[in-house]
Amino acid sequence: ADYIHENFLSPFLLQVIEYDYSKGIDLRSQSGAGAKYTFIPDKDNKSSVSLAIIYDYTNLAENPKGYADNSTRFSFRLKTKQILLDSHLTVSAVGYFQPKYNDFSENNQRVEVNISIPIVNNFSFNTNYIYSLDNVVSVGRKRADNILTFSLKYEF
Repeated sequence: ADYIHENFLSPFLLQVIEYDYSKGIDLRSQSGAGAKYTFIPDKDNKSSVSLAIIYDYTNLAENPKGYADNSTRFSFRLKTKQILLDSHLTVSAVGYFQPKYNDFSENNQRVEVNISIPIVNNFSFNTNYIYSLDNVVSVGRKRADNILTFSLKYEF
């Protein structure tokens, strides 16, 4: 939730709750606050960076069973949306880097890139790529994950 999000500099509150089967994360909750700086404010080409301090709670589903990590982290984010070629191509990207405040080598990372190409009125072809790396996962699970999806989207 951004407060006065139209400004170049705005404070925000953050709350994320997630479950990740592939990494054996039963529950992750992140709560925090920070500031966002919008360095390209144009509605068709908007980009911002943000810094937050978050409380991260991660509970694993498998061994080490019952493992719960409580840590304070920084959350650096870069977000951009570019509408190009007379609105015939939209590229959006969000990248996160979330190190523990006292050890930057223990970090979570995530990059999401979306490309959207309009086909006809209200229909578009989308491709989405997600890369994520988690510091702590269940035993036998991979820390890094890549997902590539393709879809048709109808907006109404």
